Amino acid sequence: MFTDPAMLRAWEHLEDSVRTGRTSFDQLHGKNFFAHLKENPGLSALFNAAMSQGTRATADALPARYDFGRFRTIVDVGGGDGTLLAAVLRAHPPARGILFDTPEGLAQAPDTLRREGVDERCTLQTGDFFATVPGGGDLYLPELLYIDSSIPQRGWVKVGPVVEPKGDLAVAHHQQLGLVSARPPARPRTSWRPC
Repeated sequence: MFTDPAMLRAWEHLEDSVRTGRTSFDQLHGKNFFAHLKENPGLSALFNAAMSQGTRATADALPARYDFGRFRTIVDVGGGDGTLLAAVLRAHPPARGILFDTPEGLAQAPDTLRREGVDERCTLQTGDFFATVPGGGDLYLPELLYIDSSIPQRGWVKVGPVVEPKGDLAVAHHQQLGLVSARPPARPRTSWRPC
C-alpha cells in the first residue's frame, strides 16, 4: 500500500506540505485520502489490511487488561474490519458490538467477525465519523482519534455528544487504554487515565 504510486507521489511533495501546511495528497489528487480509497477498491483493501495488522497487537493484549464485561454495547468507531472489536467480544461473551466505519472500511468486516465467531453479536453501521457516530453504546472505543485537517471544522471524531450519561469513552493506543468518563456530574473528565 505504501508503495502505491499515488502514495509515493504524495511523499515526493512532503517539503511542500511542511512549508504550506496543506496535505500534499489532497493537493496532488484533488481529493483527500479516504475519497481516493473510495474510488480505488484494491488500494482500499490494502489499507484495511494494513490497519488490521497494526491493530492486531492491541487486539491481542487489550481484552485481558480491561474489564469490558461491565458494558452491554461497545461501539468501535472507525473499527475497519473489526479486529479489535472481535477480540473484545470474544473475551467478553455477554457484550454486543456496533462496528462503525465507511462502507469501504467495513468491506472485510463480515469475514473477520464470522471467522472470530462474533458476527451474531455485532451490527455493522456505515457513516462519516467526522460528522456523527451511532448512539446507544455504553462504551465507545475509537482505537485512534483521527484528525483530518482537510475537513475544516470537522477534523475530530464526534463521539462526545452520543456517549450515554453513564457511558464511557475509551481510547486504545498501542495496547494502552485510557478512559474519559461521561458519568454524572454531566461534565466528562478530559484527562487521560491509563487502565
